[in-house]
Amino acid sequence: MAGMGCAGIAGGIFLYSHDPTTTQWMPVCVFHEITGMYCPGCGSGRSVYALLHGDFLQAMRMNVLLYPMLLFAGLILWKPEIGKNSKVIWSVFFILIAYWVLRNIPFFPWNYL
Repeated sequence: MAGMGCAGIAGGIFLYSHDPTTTQWMPVCVFHEITGMYCPGCGSGRSVYALLHGDFLQAMRMNVLLYPMLLFAGLILWKPEIGKNSKVIWSVFFILIAYWVLRNIPFFPWNYL
């Protein structure tokens, strides 16, 4: 657990000083490169970068699902029995799939995802 915390802090420090849109160190999304469509994780690096620089609104624009999923991951780490419930697993799965589909619809309001 401490190792994950240290890795998260180190990643945050690195990301704070390296803009994902201009650095060569950040990986590109292979799915987006191949299809031109966004996956549920697209924009996560830029979103965290914006959040680390205090731009909460821009962070939400980049990937609105990232922060609820991070809260959910923290909840799973705190109470692992929640992650063993099949209803919870399926709910998260369907939310991810729905977000994946909706963020690729090029019409209002979905084009804001």
